[in-house]
Amino acid sequence: MQNKDDKGLLWLYPNQYKQNDKHPIKTGTGEIPKAVLRTLVNRSKETEDGTVKIQCAAWERVSKKGNPYIFVTLDPEERKPKDAVEDEIPF
Repeated sequence: MQNKDDKGLLWLYPNQYKQNDKHPIKTGTGEIPKAVLRTLVNRSKETEDGTVKIQCAAWERVSKKGNPYIFVTLDPEERKPKDAVEDEIPF
């Protein structure tokens, strides 16, 4: 079972300062726990180009003050064992 320390978290609100189409439509803040950051750094060392794949999920929510926002979680992508065969039938 995962807890809040297993994921990076982002809160994206409508950009109140957007003046033209080149500005982002949403901005916000986020948190990345040390354990997640450590996993990302370690995985980046294992790849040739330093790129780490992540899995993202997003929910539309409304704050207690009534402001709509997008809540996003970030996880290091799950790695499958090298010898795992997808959809293998054991008979």
